Amino acid sequence: MAWTSDVGPHWLPPEFIAWNGYKTLFEQMLSWATGEN
Repeated sequence: MAWTSDVGPHWLPPEFIAWNGYKTLFEQMLSWATGEN
């Protein structure tokens, strides 16, 4: 995993942002990276 501080819509396709798993993906990545389970 690579971290980027800018996950705004100008870097991501609208289909990815609209994906139902978008929020969960980032929540789980941050949880994993911080060790908070």
